[in-house]
Amino acid sequence: MIHKITILILCLLAIYLTYAEDSEFKVVSPKWTDSPLIIDGQLDEASWQLATIINDFVQHEPTAGAPTELKTNVYLLYDENQLYVGFECYKPDMDKLMANETRRDSRFFLDDYVAVYLDT
Repeated sequence: MIHKITILILCLLAIYLTYAEDSEFKVVSPKWTDSPLIIDGQLDEASWQLATIINDFVQHEPTAGAPTELKTNVYLLYDENQLYVGFECYKPDMDKLMANETRRDSRFFLDDYVAVYLDT
């Protein structure tokens, strides 16, 4: 009986380790800035040039894991009190940009949007 339990535990451990190695999430670290940034929708302060840049995004739909069709750059900085996230989202037909839902807890995911999820 102990032999069967040992084999079961080893099999479960092997399965866990197999999936633990294939994490679908990327860990990134923002870079420090000494000067607070002005939140004005522009990424023109010198600090943004030193930011961590993320631009290797992949699709969830329609083809999971495929490179995105449109370029997006995300810039990350932090200081003593704030985390700064800047976006450059390229869209050739900006006149078709959808932003209809503006109410809190609305179905914004039907519009064009960006989202930040923090695991704290």
